[in-house]
Amino acid sequence: METHYDNPTQKTGVIDNSGVRITLTKQFRRNEASLLEIGVTINPHHVIPPGLPAFI
Repeated sequence: METHYDNPTQKTGVIDNSGVRITLTKQFRRNEASLLEIGVTINPHHVIPPGLPAFI
């Protein structure tokens, strides 16, 4: 699990209780795996290199 946080207003006392629950079973299920993606997919062209005062 990878989580990125953004707190531009610097609020204090914010608590995150997200997580993942994994269950082990010996019986196969109809769907063995799934994927959930929320938000914008990261593209290398969207990344601003670190340490630059400006980037075009």
